[in-house]
Amino acid sequence: MLVAQYWQFSHIFAGSAVLAVFAWLLPFVSDAIFIPLELFVGFVQALIFALLTLVFLEIGTTSHEEVGDESEQEALEEYKKSEAEQEAVAAS
Repeated sequence: MLVAQYWQFSHIFAGSAVLAVFAWLLPFVSDAIFIPLELFVGFVQALIFALLTLVFLEIGTTSHEEVGDESEQEALEEYKKSEAEQEAVAAS
């Protein structure tokens, strides 16, 4: 999780660095072009980071109990009941 935070910070810092360089090279033109682009990229990054956090929290809080054993036992009991019914029908 810590690596993801550094990764996110590096992308945000890189966007700010690009804005600073272009603002120095082309003072007014670059602001009109790159600020909306940077806002869009920041929104997409925030959305992805929020979704990743949601997924990590869901994985971390989900119970890891084995549910398959109970369903297998229920399926086995149903199979035995149907076999007994078929034998009863065949015997009569």
